[in-house]
Amino acid sequence: DAAMDEPAMLMYEEIMAAFPEAKFLLTISDAERWFENYVELSRELRATGTISLKAFFHSLPRNCSRMQSWGCNFANPSPEDKDTCLKSYHRHIQRVQDVIPPER
Repeated sequence: DAAMDEPAMLMYEEIMAAFPEAKFLLTISDAERWFENYVELSRELRATGTISLKAFFHSLPRNCSRMQSWGCNFANPSPEDKDTCLKSYHRHIQRVQDVIPPER
């Protein structure tokens, strides 16, 4: 069994508690590139009418909504939005590294 991306990336502590033998892989991307990829995804989804990002994020279970609390506005980010989001990305990476033991 495996899980990746959202919401699993936001629930690593719960997953660790529920599955004590679980292994984790932390993929670290260049933060600027990560942000720009999400901005591009947002544009593509809105342009094609495939999905409303707002509807998508609101459809996530309550305990999986941490991405919103990162302050990430991928639809029309201001420089301040981007700065907040990049700082949150770096905090997330550090937190995962602090919480998950290297052997896991």
